[in-house]
Amino acid sequence: MKVRIRGIYSTALTQLLLEHNFEIVDQSPIANERFKLENEEKGADILIYDKEDLNGITIHGEGSEQVVELLRKYFKEIFIRKMEIGTIYCGIIRKFDQRNKNILIDLGGSQGILPLHHYWGYLKEGEKVLVQTKGYHRDLYLLSTQLRIFGNNLILIKNGFTKVSKHIKDEEENRRLLSLSHEAKIRGYGVLWKALAQGKSDEELLKEMMELFKKEEQIKQFFQECNGPQLLEKGLLTYFIDFGPEAKAKLDELRKKVTPTICKHHELKSFNYMELVDLAESLAEKFGEDVVENCVNSILQKSFPPVGSLYTVVCKKLNGKSIVIKGKIEEITPDIIKLKRTIRYRGSYDGLNLKTELGDYAITKVRRGAEFLLHEYYNSKGELKGKYYSICTPIEISPRFARCIDLEVDVVEDQEGRRIIDVDKLEDKFKDGIISEEIYKKAKERAESIYMGEGDGI
Repeated sequence: MKVRIRGIYSTALTQLLLEHNFEIVDQSPIANERFKLENEEKGADILIYDKEDLNGITIHGEGSEQVVELLRKYFKEIFIRKMEIGTIYCGIIRKFDQRNKNILIDLGGSQGILPLHHYWGYLKEGEKVLVQTKGYHRDLYLLSTQLRIFGNNLILIKNGFTKVSKHIKDEEENRRLLSLSHEAKIRGYGVLWKALAQGKSDEELLKEMMELFKKEEQIKQFFQECNGPQLLEKGLLTYFIDFGPEAKAKLDELRKKVTPTICKHHELKSFNYMELVDLAESLAEKFGEDVVENCVNSILQKSFPPVGSLYTVVCKKLNGKSIVIKGKIEEITPDIIKLKRTIRYRGSYDGLNLKTELGDYAITKVRRGAEFLLHEYYNSKGELKGKYYSICTPIEISPRFARCIDLEVDVVEDQEGRRIIDVDKLEDKFKDGIISEEIYKKAKERAESIYMGEGDGI
């Protein structure tokens, strides 16, 4: 199994995968130097790279499941979400939603939406339509009729553009892949060359392209024959993995086997302190790790914003979305931050039997390493209305923002007392394989201890 790795976790993951007999290909010059590997021109089966928020990695390619299972066994505190994009259906039009400007499509066991303005005037209710998933929003698939045919190394796009993956940096390789797109252009297709195409032979890539043309013809034939909603072709399976603080610490240990690594290397890099970490580690051998780490901590402590400044807390949800909480700093130390937010919406507080009122505000308390985020709600007179404890991974704090991963289960307190809510959501994420049994049990135990009034203060 050949794997290509890039990003801030690459050294640690390369070490782990080599220990478990994976073949690492197309290494960066730094990786070649660190691991003394022969950089042969081999195409990869699996690609691993940073997620956009830097809190984890994206994995895709044939055999990705083997890498995911290794990570699941090695790290206790990881969060695994898989998404299939590009699944093709024979859909049936059920409703034209004028209010939301969507067309509701029955996919058979699920539903999706097409944007109404693209198809207004020539589609009818009850008519079948060939559609492909391109995302997900509020329990509905986002659909398109512009088909993309997925292969291991390339994606054919009807009437689309031609492009080479941003992960392929070699200019000569870019030119080679673009020249191979000529046949697709003649047939009215664009080609998106995936990073996995790098190093593959012309013969192999052109053969796959021809196979994808045949696949598209088969899909269209299946569509002509189907009489109801039906799955026609599975899409591209991609894994999105988030690392909690404990997993990042284990990644630090792996990296330390190969090269000097300061404490919280991966946590700091996930907050985008790239230059600071690289500089510190370049000086570690000369001055000692303890001295360098003390200097880093001193720099970070002096970088925190003052009282009255805006500060952000990012709560990542297990479905991949993020809740961003912004407030003015009321109190701040390197380990504890209290934020004040004005409640502007009208309605009721989530999970609490309380209505919002004019003049209400919230105090959000954030403590480094705490396994909950505390929101206290007050009325205009400063009287406490209720509390909301969001159970989460140990909170990471930086001068730029704070971050945690929300574990769905919560504890609320109002005039009726304390109670635990949303345990069913936590259980669903465990059953779906997004969290481990250990995280599931730990989250329940944390909620129960807060419910009993143990360790709930900040």
